[in-house]
Order: sequence, then C-alpha cells, then structure tokens
Amino acid sequence: ASEILRDENDDPIGHFIIFVCILKPKQTILTPSDEGELAWISLDNLESEKVVPSDIRMIQESLKTRIPQLWNIKMRQIKDSYILEYFS
Repeated sequence: ASEILRDENDDPIGHFIIFVCILKPKQTILTPSDEGELAWISLDNLESEKVVPSDIRMIQESLKTRIPQLWNIKMRQIKDSYILEYFS
C-alpha cells in the first residue's frame, strides 16, 4: 500500500509504503521493542482498539480476498484523530 498522511491544511506530513501479508506465528510471546507497546489484538476488537482506520481496512481487505493487492490510501490527521479519506 502507498499511504499519504496529510494534516488539516492538506499539507503532506507522511508517506508510508506498507506491505501486508497473512502469516501464522511460530509463537505468540511478544518481545519488548523501542517502538512502543506490543499486543496481540483480536480481529473482533480491531475497531475498539487504537488502530488507525487504514490499517483496519487493509486487514479486512486482506482477509476477504487473500490476494496481494496494491492500495492507494489517503489519511488525514486532525489533532489526535485519523480519518480515512480515500482507499482504492
């Protein structure tokens, strides 16, 4: 996926290239990381967790089709909120 994040003034503040794949882990024990807290999240609870809308959509689409796809995504950050504006 190619995801562009813009601020409330429509200025680009980030561009992310994201690779999505479906894997089965060999283990479920999490190793601490400097990148923040790690946790397994149930698919049923994705929308109630603090997961950005584009990640939820990519996970849903990947599980639905199980075919690798290239998505173009536009997200907007307004203060501490993220809004999915375009997903194709």
